[in-house]
Amino acid sequence: MTEQKWIKIKDKLPEQQRVCLVSIMHQSSQENYKHVLDREVALAVYIPPYQTNGAFIFLTHSNSKDMDNVIFNNGQVVESDGSISSKITAWMPLPEPDTDE
Repeated sequence: MTEQKWIKIKDKLPEQQRVCLVSIMHQSSQENYKHVLDREVALAVYIPPYQTNGAFIFLTHSNSKDMDNVIFNNGQVVESDGSISSKITAWMPLPEPDTDE
């Protein structure tokens, strides 16, 4: 079994549309905790830029209701005030099923 490693989105994106795991960094929404960051791992569908008018999209699927069916445009969620509330920092392919019996 090949060990999977996280790939930073600034270094490389998937070459085609695919389901993958993503590492999401959240900025705290509480005013007193703007420097606090939370991380989460979610399942996502990557959609390449040529299919979305020049932006790459990750659509996340998560048990967390805050991250279920969230669209990350160019890897981030931008709030109405222009601040970034969440961003995807890395991705990895889904592991291959273990075929050993």
